[in-house]
Amino acid sequence: EQFVSSGIYLLLQNPVNKNEIMAFLFNGNICYSYDFGDTWELRSENYFDIINGKYHPTDPNIIIVGITGPEEAIYYSTFMISFDNGFSWEIIDMNFDGAAGIAYHYSNPDIIVVNGWKVMKSVDKGKSWEIVYRNGGAKPEYTINYIEFDKRGSNRLYGTKWDTSKYQTQNQLYYSDDFGATWVELCEISLEEDDYVIDFVQHDNNIYTYSK
Repeated sequence: EQFVSSGIYLLLQNPVNKNEIMAFLFNGNICYSYDFGDTWELRSENYFDIINGKYHPTDPNIIIVGITGPEEAIYYSTFMISFDNGFSWEIIDMNFDGAAGIAYHYSNPDIIVVNGWKVMKSVDKGKSWEIVYRNGGAKPEYTINYIEFDKRGSNRLYGTKWDTSKYQTQNQLYYSDDFGATWVELCEISLEEDDYVIDFVQHDNNIYTYSK
């Protein structure tokens, strides 16, 4: 009945307890199921809209979500983190803006990178953060959007190019070997006119893209 007046925007599965699912609703509320969706309870009430989100891969108490707040708020697009499985949340950086990607390091998941108009890194599961890259202040023409660490365990990040005026990804893949401070074009993807990359996934030495 929690979903009668509001649809579900995002579902996250607990990485340790697979029967537990967190649902982020369009009205900003968060609901939780302990039995794979048979029953639900209200976990927390909020006033932000979810952009994306990811559980920490080994610590189910830690969740990071990208959010947009009301336009009159100090923050408009930023990241929030929970250390108690979604019961309470705190803002990572009120002046972030342009929140886009979340990546956990595969061989050392204590290392987390979030990016948008700037890039921030944590080496202690999100307890503290340092700025890796900061845009000059004006809205950039392009940024890096979806990001993932190399699944083979290296420090390499992969990301897609984002057109901030069209609000969609472009057809280039990039990589960074310095946690997002600088990016190098990896390849250009051949797409039909007006198509764009939605997401990508790495399998062994190959990267596969989804487009529309």
